[in-house]
Amino acid sequence: MKSYRGDNALAHPEFPAGSVAGAKYPEGPVDIGCPDIAYSKEDDEAIDRFHREIVSTTGHSVCIVRINFLE
Repeated sequence: MKSYRGDNALAHPEFPAGSVAGAKYPEGPVDIGCPDIAYSKEDDEAIDRFHREIVSTTGHSVCIVRINFLE
């Protein structure tokens, strides 16, 4: 993506200090050849905690309807 300029820290987990997975703020576009992020055990725990705090469920807005042919 030619216009990618780094992470949106508000939409990312809060990683431990010093983690390589933390949000970065580059001066310009991020190089497409930059190395992949290597997540540590602590990073994985931060991701799990983020999902538990953010993700939720919702009920079906129309109720449960039987889908069947009428005879």
